Amino acid sequence: MQNVSPEQMANLVAGATPVQIVILILLGAAVLAATLIIVLNLIKIYTAPLQKELDDARRDGEILRKIQIDIEKISAALWSKEDIQEKIQGAIDKHVIDYHTKTIKTQ
Repeated sequence: MQNVSPEQMANLVAGATPVQIVILILLGAAVLAATLIIVLNLIKIYTAPLQKELDDARRDGEILRKIQIDIEKISAALWSKEDIQEKIQGAIDKHVIDYHTKTIKTQ
């Protein structure tokens, strides 16, 4: 197609009836809409794998958050070194008291 100058377009519109002008405008709108639909569908086709990866990453993130919560619960249930020392010291103290009370009763 040859280059169309603005003067040629003006002559075309000046010699056209109002119905022909409306037809040209609607035809231009239809061509524009078809072009946009094609371009948007192409973009969607090419970005579909990226969207799938993004969804997978979100799902993996949710799984990791659940695992982190479970680990925190397990860590809270575990005894610390201080807790173990307290339990051992408490058992030793109880044993000493029981031993002395038995020794006093037997004498």
